[in-house]
Amino acid sequence: MAHTNMIDKIIEMIPGKSAVGIRGLTMSEDVFGCHFPNFPILPGVLMIQSLNELAVKLIAESKEIEQRDSAIVLKKAEHLKFYKYARPGDVLKVSVRVIRQEEEQMILSGSIYCDDRKIFELKKLVYEI
Repeated sequence: MAHTNMIDKIIEMIPGKSAVGIRGLTMSEDVFGCHFPNFPILPGVLMIQSLNELAVKLIAESKEIEQRDSAIVLKKAEHLKFYKYARPGDVLKVSVRVIRQEEEQMILSGSIYCDDRKIFELKKLVYEI
């Protein structure tokens, strides 16, 4: 999957365990012009992509592999829930946590917070390595 810079800064990385990143949303992002002009919100697929980007970095760090040379593939995303919209001006705290780690597979969970309130949760991300 292409790198899309959905995480501005990684603030915590504990290989094999968890990672936390920050993402600031600004009105100048192209997506807000069409989703939706009168009530701009971050599409759910981009919330999933934020978790995916951070998860891939955590897996690469945990397995001590070069991210650009590896084949870390998201195979499944299950049990997601939206709690609140993410809008321009919000600063998102994106976090992922390893649930299970095997030789060729990792299972993680992830959540996104804004102002210490959970806005999105994905309970199961399954990666093939």
